[in-house]
Amino acid sequence: MSVGALQEAVISVTNLDRAETFFRDVAGYKVIYKGTADPSQLAFWNVPDMAATETLLAEPDTEFGYVRLINFHVAEPVPIRVGLNAWDTGGFYNLNVRVKNADHMRRAMTDAGWVAHSSLHEYAFASLVMRENMLQGPDGQSITLVERVSPPLEGWTFNRFSHIYNMVQTVTDFGRAKHFFTDQLGFMPIFDAAVPPEANGDNVFGLPHNLASQVNARLGIFKPPHGTQSTIEIIGLDGAIGHDFSRRAVPPNLGVLMARFEVEDLIAYHSEIVFNGTEVHTPPMRVIIEPYGEGMAMIVRAPDGAWIEFIEMPKG
Repeated sequence: MSVGALQEAVISVTNLDRAETFFRDVAGYKVIYKGTADPSQLAFWNVPDMAATETLLAEPDTEFGYVRLINFHVAEPVPIRVGLNAWDTGGFYNLNVRVKNADHMRRAMTDAGWVAHSSLHEYAFASLVMRENMLQGPDGQSITLVERVSPPLEGWTFNRFSHIYNMVQTVTDFGRAKHFFTDQLGFMPIFDAAVPPEANGDNVFGLPHNLASQVNARLGIFKPPHGTQSTIEIIGLDGAIGHDFSRRAVPPNLGVLMARFEVEDLIAYHSEIVFNGTEVHTPPMRVIIEPYGEGMAMIVRAPDGAWIEFIEMPKG
């Protein structure tokens, strides 16, 4: 019944060809599947009268951390989140990928029409030195490029973008969100600490330098028990209050729509998390998710509205 790797990040887009071109030509991903979303999947998402087309892409050497792009055939799509303010809550804030040269990939993304949230930022994180930059795409989705400066990154195989390895939420109540992921869903904490600004006020959250010291920033990272190179991250910014987009974090709205994790025995996992006090949004149902085939899926929503699916699909 153990939860495995982050199988997919699902992104709702207005222009499927444009989004596919970006992930294929800029990120270096390969197309695994293109087609029409199965009616059972749309009914599972409570949009049974809608049609949608989708493309699944992956880092060529990795069998998880895929990106599923989906275009719902709706006249006036609504964005889940507006802008890139870290202090706005609701749904997923951004996706993380590892890169070998953040500056080079940043230029490639801006050439493709993505907009940088800020300048490239280098900082110390625990015993690591990192460089990162967050950019926003045309449908509100955002990606953070993460480059390990030191020590050297080992055990990862990728060319341009790595697989999607981390999905980030800003939360209104850090303790409640941590309880949800660890005590209810059974994820393992691998980092939980305050993240103070630098002496000059510089910070990774984009807070004004003169106000950063007045905000108590805390960051938590959690991994599924049997998932490698896959994490969920929560950010708490006590003292900075923004918009709450949680009600918009549902299909068919635009942006980073959901995280999908694989599970060995979904029925058993459902029983486990219900026993732990989890309120399940949609209990296990049979659903066809291509190219995997027919399996089982279940939906839970995090305290700030992030949509999380657990799936058990045919092997092989």
